[in-house]
Amino acid sequence: METNKGYKGYADYRSFLNAKLHALSIKICGDKSVLSYEIDKAFLSRTPNTAMFPLPAPSVTLLTIDEAKNIYDKLLRTLKELKSEDKSKVMSVGQRKAIIKITKYDFEWSPEATFSFILGVLPDRRNRMSVWEVQNSKLQKLYMIMSKADADKVIKRLDKIKKRNQRQTK
Repeated sequence: METNKGYKGYADYRSFLNAKLHALSIKICGDKSVLSYEIDKAFLSRTPNTAMFPLPAPSVTLLTIDEAKNIYDKLLRTLKELKSEDKSKVMSVGQRKAIIKITKYDFEWSPEATFSFILGVLPDRRNRMSVWEVQNSKLQKLYMIMSKADADKVIKRLDKIKKRNQRQTK
C-alpha cells in the first residue's frame, strides 16, 4: 500500500480516505451513522491497552491508516451490494418503451406533459429529484429513478386513459 502517492484534489492518501469514508457513509444511509458505528467498532476491537475509554466522539482522524483502509473497503462493498439490489428493481427497458409509445405516439404528449403526468401518478418521486430537474422536466432522470412497480402503475393508468378515450370516440 502506497501512502505517499498523490491523489488528485487530496494532500495525501489519508486525506483521500477520510473524505471517501464520509462520502460512502452518506451514500449508504444518508448520514454519517454507518461511519460512526464502524469507527466505534474499530476502537472496541483494539487491544484493551490501546482502546480509549470512554470512547471519544467518532472521528476518522483517530483511526490508524489500516483501520481507515479496512472501513473504506467494507463501506465500498456495502455500497456495491446496495446498488446491485437496486438494479433488480429498476424499471425495465420494455416498460420504458411502453410508456413512451403510449404517451408520445398514441396521445401525442410533449415530454413535459409526460413528465407532469408521471409525477402526478408518483408524487413521491419528486423528492428524489433536484429542483432544477423538476423545473426543466428531466424525463430521463425520472425514468432512472422509477421502479418496476412504479412503471406498472403508470402503464396501468395510461391504459385506462387510452381505453376511456377509445370508448368516447365510438
